Amino acid sequence: MNSFWKIAFLSLATLIGTISFVNGQIGDKLQYHMGGSYDFLRIQGSTPMYANYFTITGGAHYVFWHSNDQISLSANPNASIGASFNNFTGFSVFAQVPAFIMLRLGAACTKYNEQKFGLGAGVGGSYFYIKDNAFPFNNSLQTLETNLLNPVAAVQLTFQNDFRTLTVRGYGSLLPYSTTFLQFFGNEKFNYDQYGLAILYNF
Repeated sequence: MNSFWKIAFLSLATLIGTISFVNGQIGDKLQYHMGGSYDFLRIQGSTPMYANYFTITGGAHYVFWHSNDQISLSANPNASIGASFNNFTGFSVFAQVPAFIMLRLGAACTKYNEQKFGLGAGVGGSYFYIKDNAFPFNNSLQTLETNLLNPVAAVQLTFQNDFRTLTVRGYGSLLPYSTTFLQFFGNEKFNYDQYGLAILYNF
C-alpha cells in the first residue's frame, strides 16, 4: 500500500471512528457534512506550476458554545481526497485534512436553528499530501511527492429549508508554505498556495 492510500485510509478510518464513538456521547453538539470541492494549487518557483483537483470531502462541527441557537463557535475537522488528470501533468492525487475554529451565525449554526440563511468564518490549519506521477523536469516526467502544513481560513454561506441544508464554502492558505526539492532543483525554494470551493450537504 503506497503512502497516498495509507493516508487516505487512515483519514477515512479516523473520521468514521470518531463519528461512531462520540455521536452517542455528545450527539446534540455534533453536525455532519459531506460534499465535493474544487481545489486549486499554485506552486511558485522559477517556473510556476498549477494543479486543479476535484475532491470528495466530509467533516463535522462540534459546537462548544452558542447563544440561544443563533450564533455558535465550533471545532470543525474535515478530510478530503481527490485526483486530477490532464495532458500536461498526467495523473496526480491530493489529500488534505483541514481543521477550523468556526464562528457561525444563522442557519444551521446549531442543530436547532431553523433560519433560512447563515454566515460563517473560521481559521485553522491544514495538512496536504500531493503526489504527481507526471512532473515535467529536464524533458522527462518524474514523480513528485510532498507533504505540506499550512494555516488556512474559510468563509461560508448556508441555505436551509424544510428538506435540506446546503453550505457553500470558500477557503485558502493564509501564508505560502516554502520547501525545496533537492533532487530536482538544488536549494531553490518553492512556495505553495492552495484555494478551494466546496458545496456541502449538512445532515
